[in-house]
Amino acid sequence: MKGKITKRTVDAMRPDTTADTFLWDSELSGFGVRVKPSGVRSFLISYYAPGLHRTRRRLTVGAYGPLTVEAARKMATSLLARVVRGEDPALEDSEERRAAKDETVEKLFATYLDEGVGRRKPRTLEFYESLGRLYILPALGKLPVAKVTHREVAQLHSGLRDKSVTANRVGRLVRSFFYWLNRRGNIKGENPAKHLDWFPEQGRERFLSVAELSRLGQALRVAENEGLPPAPKHKKKPSAKRARNAGMFSSQLVPANPVTV
Repeated sequence: MKGKITKRTVDAMRPDTTADTFLWDSELSGFGVRVKPSGVRSFLISYYAPGLHRTRRRLTVGAYGPLTVEAARKMATSLLARVVRGEDPALEDSEERRAAKDETVEKLFATYLDEGVGRRKPRTLEFYESLGRLYILPALGKLPVAKVTHREVAQLHSGLRDKSVTANRVGRLVRSFFYWLNRRGNIKGENPAKHLDWFPEQGRERFLSVAELSRLGQALRVAENEGLPPAPKHKKKPSAKRARNAGMFSSQLVPANPVTV
């Protein structure tokens, strides 16, 4: 059928129990309404794919009811204008939906860790992997990243309230992960972990035991009298300013500066 699409004409359409019913607008070519056998009404556009004049595309604009005729007409006009410019909105929409289905938290979190190699310390990446494996992936791993909401992240965070420090670490890692996704173009809009209500963290103070103090004192005495071998990361040539402490920073055992000890 063909005629002007208005609220009255859409309301007057009756469903066919065997097939979809269409009403195509007489004023805006390619703009239409579809009525399912169930009675559900929705707006759509129909057009020939740019460069493929024998291939007709259909793209749903939105459901009638939540979307008024006037709003649907404006959206259809904008979409059809894209077709005139050589774009293919239906194809782009299907590709985006397919990508959203494939780009899960589990898959992209692994990529996030891989790209951190060389940028973050190995122990940091091990810590991130542990938080992901134990907390993030069990809760969010199967979800497409574009579908993760603030509510789901907040539930993950609040569910760890008995481990307040861990809960905050998990929340901050999720926030960092989604900022990374945004920079890569995997998601758009606000970070779902942006406004988490962080738990207060209690700082801890621990004193060395008698045995630990004894071992520390013994190590300092050896450093002052004989010298200690350097830690692997300190095996480098000392500067002139630190020449007096050479025993602490070279492979040659030299007594350390008493002031340093």
